[in-house]
Amino acid sequence: MVTAKHSIENASHVSFTVRRWIGDDPIRSPSFVRIRTPMYRELVVEHDEEDLAAILTAPYFKKLQLRDGRYPLTFSFGQEHIPNDIDCDAIMQVVMAGAPIGQYDEFNNHAIVRQGITASHPGFRYQGKNQFLVDIAAHEGSSGSPIFSWGPYSFNRSSGEYELHLQPHCKLVGILSSGLEIDQTEGQAVLSRQHAHLGVAVRANALLALAKAAEQRIVSVRSESGPLTVPFDNADGWTIDDIVSSA
Repeated sequence: MVTAKHSIENASHVSFTVRRWIGDDPIRSPSFVRIRTPMYRELVVEHDEEDLAAILTAPYFKKLQLRDGRYPLTFSFGQEHIPNDIDCDAIMQVVMAGAPIGQYDEFNNHAIVRQGITASHPGFRYQGKNQFLVDIAAHEGSSGSPIFSWGPYSFNRSSGEYELHLQPHCKLVGILSSGLEIDQTEGQAVLSRQHAHLGVAVRANALLALAKAAEQRIVSVRSESGPLTVPFDNADGWTIDDIVSSA
C-alpha cells in the first residue's frame, strides 16, 4: 500500500479498510474489515529520495485469509501499468483517487475521484526533480493519492499517432505529494505563501525503486527471522472490525 512518506512519518498507528471476498456478490453486496494496528516500522519501506513510502500489507491479509478462508478482494497495479517516459504526451487527461479533506464514501468504501490534466510534461523531470505538475484539485488529505491517465485515446510514439481504445486507456502516471505553494518574498523574508491551485506529483517510475526496496526488505526479514508476519494481540492494539453494508 503506497502513500506519501510525510503522511506517516510521525504516525503511531495505521487504519485501513479492505473488502472481504465473500458472498455471492462482494462488489454490490460488500462486507468489509477495518484493520487498526500499531505502525510496525519493519513493515514500512521508505523511498530513499522521493516522498513515497510503502506499507507491507500481506501479513495482515494472510491473517484475514486464515480467519475467513479467502484472501481479501484487492486490486493492484504492476510494472506494466507504468508508462515509459517516451510514451507520455505533454498534455494528458488524468484522474486522481483519494480522500480529500478526509472525505470518502465510507458506506461503499470508495475513494473520491477528481479529474484534471497534466500541467507539466509527465515524461520530463519538472525543475530537475522526479516530479511533474497536475492541474487538479489537490486539497489537504490528498497526499499519497494515485494519479492515472484516463481517456479514450493514447499517443503512440512509434507511429506518431493517437490511438483510439474501446475501453478507457488507464496508466499509473504518478503519486500526489502535495499542492504547489509559492512564497511571496522580499529580500530574504517570506511575506506570504500562496497556493498555485496545482498539484506536485512524484512520477510513477519512482515506484519501481520502492518495489525493489520492499522486495529486499522481505528477503532480509525472511533470512533473519522467517516469514514476514505481525503479532495478533488485541492488547497490542491489533484489531479487526467487521463492517457489513446494508446495501
